[in-house]
Amino acid sequence: ALGRLLLEAGANPDYAVFSVAFEGNPELLDLLHAFHANWNVVHDGHTPLLDLLHYKRPVAIPWLLAHGADPHVRDHE
Repeated sequence: ALGRLLLEAGANPDYAVFSVAFEGNPELLDLLHAFHANWNVVHDGHTPLLDLLHYKRPVAIPWLLAHGADPHVRDHE
């Protein structure tokens, strides 16, 4: 409820993509997607997809791939 309220008020969904992807909650993933989150945003040389692979958190990987995460992005290392 609070997340939707903030997004409707203009909050940038990209600020939450890493934490929401890490959590793997499909409802929150769908919410960010509805507000045009960028699933390929880079922070510290990583995308949300690369972080999930690095930390062995596979739950959201299929969702990310189905919703535009680029599997060909390379990290900074």
